[in-house]
Amino acid sequence: MTAAPKPRPVVIVPLDGSVEARAALPVARALAKMEGATLHVLHVSESRLAPPDADQRLRVSGEGDSLVVDTFGGDPAAAILAASTRWGASILVLSSHCGHPRPRSGLGSVAEAVLLAAGVPVVFVHPSRGEAEWAPRLLLLPLDGTPTSAQAVTHGARLARESGARLSLLHVAGPGSCHTCEAGTIRPPIYADQPQHEWPAWRDEFLARSVCHDDVPDGLSMNVAHGSPGAETVRVAATDHADLIVMGWHGVLDEHHGATLRTVLSEATCPVMVIRV
Repeated sequence: MTAAPKPRPVVIVPLDGSVEARAALPVARALAKMEGATLHVLHVSESRLAPPDADQRLRVSGEGDSLVVDTFGGDPAAAILAASTRWGASILVLSSHCGHPRPRSGLGSVAEAVLLAAGVPVVFVHPSRGEAEWAPRLLLLPLDGTPTSAQAVTHGARLARESGARLSLLHVAGPGSCHTCEAGTIRPPIYADQPQHEWPAWRDEFLARSVCHDDVPDGLSMNVAHGSPGAETVRVAATDHADLIVMGWHGVLDEHHGATLRTVLSEATCPVMVIRV
């Protein structure tokens, strides 16, 4: 008996017709190509549009056979989550917010509602990047030594292999870094201000415990920075011209536990992929 063909992955990008929302389209298109996925463009409005009208409003006519446009009525966040479940999405890609000014948390109400409830990786794209083509060359993956952050390495490594991009791991330590009680956390050296004495050996142990050997892509690098994890992640991403920040997340977004993620979402200019683990 011939096995049934494996269904194609699905990448969803919600568009509402605004310029800000369309900033997510080039990133979604590139990720769908990397994944060999069908790109679903989702339009949500109070009155559900017919597909031809949606194509015209969203300006996606002639995008090719790998793109599907569908429309939903009702609450945008609920519709995005329902579509994700219905289509078995592997990735959601959406603008971090629409309109001005940028929300203090970095996310608009719809984007934050999707983040809190989505069961798949979500990529947030700042509207300022516009509609230029996007191709990842450098992926930045912050690691804080916790099992939660380490689980994101598999996703980051797979994306690096599929895109041919370099994967750079970043660990932030020092007085400004956050301390966690998560079991299995790899602690930095006591004398964090003397990297020439203890950091090389610690880095080797950190990599051995955080990265499965099969996950290591070509060109993997690791950097150590000191200070606030969120601020340092944003700084290194800008300095190194990262095209995507990949972050593992434990599902809590309150002021204490979600401080690093909120800082990155509110200040980073490159797209941010959040993987709930």
